[in-house]
Amino acid sequence: MPLMFYIYRAVTWLIGPLTSILFRLRKKIGREDGFRKFERRGFAGMARPKGLLIWVHVASVGEMVTVLPLIRKLLEKFPEAQALLTSGTVTSAKIANDNPHERIIHQYVPMDHPGFAKRFVKHWRPDIGLFVESEIWPNLMHRAEQNNVPLFLINARMSQNSFKNWKRFPISVRHLLNQFNLILAQDSHSCVRYEMLGAKRIITAGNLKYDTPPLPYKATELQKLNQAIGNRPIWLAASTHETEEVSVAETHKNLKDKHPGLLSIIAPRHPQRGESLVKQLTEMNLTIARRSENQTIKADTDIYLADTIGDMGLLYRLCEIAFIGGTLTPRGGQNPLEAARLNTAIFYGPSTENFSEMFTLMKDEDAGRAITTQNDMTDMVDLLLSDATFRKKLSTNALKLIDKNKGATEETLTAVTPFLEKKISR
Repeated sequence: MPLMFYIYRAVTWLIGPLTSILFRLRKKIGREDGFRKFERRGFAGMARPKGLLIWVHVASVGEMVTVLPLIRKLLEKFPEAQALLTSGTVTSAKIANDNPHERIIHQYVPMDHPGFAKRFVKHWRPDIGLFVESEIWPNLMHRAEQNNVPLFLINARMSQNSFKNWKRFPISVRHLLNQFNLILAQDSHSCVRYEMLGAKRIITAGNLKYDTPPLPYKATELQKLNQAIGNRPIWLAASTHETEEVSVAETHKNLKDKHPGLLSIIAPRHPQRGESLVKQLTEMNLTIARRSENQTIKADTDIYLADTIGDMGLLYRLCEIAFIGGTLTPRGGQNPLEAARLNTAIFYGPSTENFSEMFTLMKDEDAGRAITTQNDMTDMVDLLLSDATFRKKLSTNALKLIDKNKGATEETLTAVTPFLEKKISR
């Protein structure tokens, strides 16, 4: 093993006592679950089920929503199996709890400490491990390898920025990547970058996000919001990050006279920012209705602040126009397909590195439009509100793009099935 791994292992051992302090700090800002804190130290929340156990690890909400259909297909194919789904965020745990399955167990992933990792793997003894997208944790992977758990990196992606950073540690990165029995890259750009970093077992399998079903919603909630909004012109700024809300507010102020009754909806990527956003937007002389407080949309409401978790399926069905957040600030962008799948006309800023190939395809197929500045946002919202034919063209092209790129789920099933069948035959 590379020297860097031993250094990492030693450092994570030494800072073990500090993890309690880190946990408390994260809990204060709503990023840890105090009731299940033991799971973050590798202690199990329940007994290991008997039989075949498929371990799937995701980072947060987006990856969890993406991988749930694959998990269900695996459980259909292997009726004797159970799935252990791990993640690291409170929001993802809520998604898992809101979408229960009798054969899926959710646990918080342990912090990447050698002792926590050992405790976790020793208890659960998974038969296979599927890490999703870019989840690479050296101690957890090392302990799994020590216990002969075959590992896969599925729907793997490598942005240009990540590639530049990883190139600084070529020996260590090559060692980590080749701990995976197979890497299934979601696009050709990621595949090439992984190969350049030294990955030996890698294929391009497509992006699981194209196979994901539409986000769920509550019909009663949609009906209630439609009744409150009536015929008002509306648009949505989805999964926004800091500073983007100001651009949305300025766009609203610029257009409210031209489009009487305009309602702008903001769904922040991190709902815990709701309190500070209310203050910020109120200081801009805007009237706010806050979803987390069950505040009603009234005739004079300028901004509906959807500072809640799990409502994107509802909001995309409510609005025909959506700005994809994390693109007007240098965050790399959020997943545009969630909106596209629900017949929404999409536009986005220049920061799209997290989903670069996806946004490139959208541009090539005229399935979404790019903007650069806040003034561009005003012009684009104005155009989309004014031109129903233009809205329809973008949303229709987006649906065609999704249909054209499906198939990653079957590719992934084909790749991992032989390993699971081998486990069963023993």
